[in-house]
Amino acid sequence: MFLREGVMSEFILLITGSPGVGKSATARALAEELGCVSAEEKEVLSRALVEDLTGRDAMVIEEERARQAIREFVESVRDCYVVSTLHPELWVSAAEEHIAVIVLLRVHPKELMRRLLARGWGRRKVVENVLAEAFNVIAEEIVMEDMDSFTVELDATAWSSPQVSEVIEKLSSWDVGVRLDWLSDPEALELASRLTRELDLYEGR
Repeated sequence: MFLREGVMSEFILLITGSPGVGKSATARALAEELGCVSAEEKEVLSRALVEDLTGRDAMVIEEERARQAIREFVESVRDCYVVSTLHPELWVSAAEEHIAVIVLLRVHPKELMRRLLARGWGRRKVVENVLAEAFNVIAEEIVMEDMDSFTVELDATAWSSPQVSEVIEKLSSWDVGVRLDWLSDPEALELASRLTRELDLYEGR
């Protein structure tokens, strides 16, 4: 099993990444493969979610309530869980001793935009989430919070379904670190520039 030093025997694997990268499906498939239980963050943090008062089509998290909910969840954990999350730093700050590893899924912004548009999301919501991936928001947060030493990063752009064998191979070799930078790709950079201008128009309304 893939445990970093000092982790409790009742442990959690976090699957993170932008909306649309395949977190939930990968979490379920990985949990089944490893004999763990899969859990969705929104279920654990339901009472910490409040409506975004800025008018965006989203819910926001009250962080202290969220940390308390995570601590209570961890108290009930037996053996192992695989949790799909948009907020790995909340889980680590609330229950670091139980976090065995973070799996960070990445998808090229162009492909991510195609996936999110196919979900029927509003254009502004799609643009905001694609830009977050293009600008490496979750990846940068992992690095800034010193979580990259127990984070494995996978490029899931070509995945049509969860590739559990690729995840397990990365985990088994403990191939940790955050390396992908979409802005080094001219195509992603051009898309990010264009979507930034589009988002500016939304913000000006």
